Amino acid sequence: MFYDPQIFFLQRFGGISKYFINLLQNIEKNKFSPKIIAPISNNFYLESISSKFKKNYISINKHPRFTRKISEIINEKYFRIYCNIKKPAIIHSTYYKDYKDYTSKVVITVYDLIYEIFEEKYNFKNLRTFKQKTLERADHIICISNNTKNDLLKYYNLDDKKISVILLGKPEIKDYQVIDNEYLRDPFILFVGDRFKYKNFISLAKAFSSSKKINSNFNLICFGNIDFTNDEINFFKKENISLEKIKFFSGNDYQLNYLYKKASLYVCPSIYEGFGLTLLEAMNMNCPIIASNTSSIKEIGSNIIKYFDPHSIDDITFKIENLIFYNV
Repeated sequence: MFYDPQIFFLQRFGGISKYFINLLQNIEKNKFSPKIIAPISNNFYLESISSKFKKNYISINKHPRFTRKISEIINEKYFRIYCNIKKPAIIHSTYYKDYKDYTSKVVITVYDLIYEIFEEKYNFKNLRTFKQKTLERADHIICISNNTKNDLLKYYNLDDKKISVILLGKPEIKDYQVIDNEYLRDPFILFVGDRFKYKNFISLAKAFSSSKKINSNFNLICFGNIDFTNDEINFFKKENISLEKIKFFSGNDYQLNYLYKKASLYVCPSIYEGFGLTLLEAMNMNCPIIASNTSSIKEIGSNIIKYFDPHSIDDITFKIENLIFYNV
């Protein structure tokens, strides 16, 4: 079973690449022979696994200027040649790729339908036809939640019988790495991941700003890959959010576990999620959670966590106050 290089070239960190690393390591326990074919990669998780699981020769932290397309072509050519020689029984595509000329069975995992649901924001319309053909030609499709499967069938004409829902597994590692930082000594609310578009971080920031009771007693910590932009800093100033009250952190999974462990509350304000892995990460570290009442989030959170309307700043504020001050 071969995994193609796509996601390991595109993502330095990220839930999709982490999913494939975990999948590979667990499939190997069941006497399969999985291997990631990624000659040139940009992925943190790939660097940490045994060489027996991968064909990886060059690992880079950042793509040198003007080399991205050349590297992609090298990866594609090498993958094709290696498949022609080794003839794997299964190719598990890590993103959307048409392998119609290969003799192997092809499996594709669908994580979400964000580009379709927010088509105008992502200018996705012209790629719909390619994605339809890729999904049609796949021998089997895995969806990571029932909500994702329902969305997939809504936007694409596919055979329901070749689609399986396999929920992501819960994290099991509770180890953590202490972050010695003065801003973590005071109580804080935690946000994790990208902050843009459908992630709806701006609504959480407005809720934080609008409640003196919240922002005078708690800091707001954002964990992710991209530091605050100039636009965000200007927004914080406009909303009267002191830069002493809101801080950005980046790091590894063990440092994130520490933040979950220390946080008074984890907030997931997304308008849409294909699954919501951060909910399981927070649960794993016994972190209180409040989240949007949308998409797959209620499917994953069930009756274990509290919910709010992500389109209402008042409701976000009210529900957070109730939870952190009154445990309601």
